[in-house]
Amino acid sequence: MSVYSARGMAVRRLACGESMRAVEALTELMDAALLRDRGLPLTRYGRMILVKSEAVRLAELAELVVLSPRCLLRQVTEIERAGLLERSRDPHDGRGVVVMLTGKGLDTLARMEKS
Repeated sequence: MSVYSARGMAVRRLACGESMRAVEALTELMDAALLRDRGLPLTRYGRMILVKSEAVRLAELAELVVLSPRCLLRQVTEIERAGLLERSRDPHDGRGVVVMLTGKGLDTLARMEKS
């Protein structure tokens, strides 16, 4: 490997790291702004948007948000405790679980989308 290509790789790694830190910082700012202005953090809002129009299997939701089902389950439990989401058995496959917004969850999203 030449010195030039090693240097180029180091520069690309540095740029990638800086980009990731910028994305992280932006996400934190958006999260804080949503929580302050609307009372709902970005992660909850994002999960709720994905189940806005219909019930979604928990396993499918985990794939959509690229999380393990266990990690997503913690988030779903938090949203459920806030009364915004509910879980039930999948009517097509009793082994699976579906999540859907409650009336309060739909109202919350509608208010957030208006402002």
